Amino acid sequence: MGECEQELTGDEGAFKSDELMEKVPYTPRATTCAWLIETAEEKRISLKFEEYKLEKPNDCNYNFIEVYRTKEDYDGRATEHGGEKGTKKFCGSTADSVKSIQNFLAVRFFAVGFDINNQRRPQFKANFT
Repeated sequence: MGECEQELTGDEGAFKSDELMEKVPYTPRATTCAWLIETAEEKRISLKFEEYKLEKPNDCNYNFIEVYRTKEDYDGRATEHGGEKGTKKFCGSTADSVKSIQNFLAVRFFAVGFDINNQRRPQFKANFT
């Protein structure tokens, strides 16, 4: 598991971008963090964003969230960026709720240019059930 990656298991929980990104050394370049959520095989996961603040203006090149609704989509992200059937991409001012297709859901957060004093830092908080 990478430095900015967290595995979450169970029927419900919450996570915030700040909690994981604070563990990553400051960089003026892009940072990518991921939350990998898995539940019992017969279950599906619903994800809802409680807080969602990305930098403005945002044309989806600098700060965005991708939600992968299957493990296969997440594993294949390096070769098929953004075009998967089970992937949702959010940028701008709102993020919709998402339901998994399997018992797995991955949230990938790509952020550029947060500063060392946490000013203008894009952030979000999400709950899953």
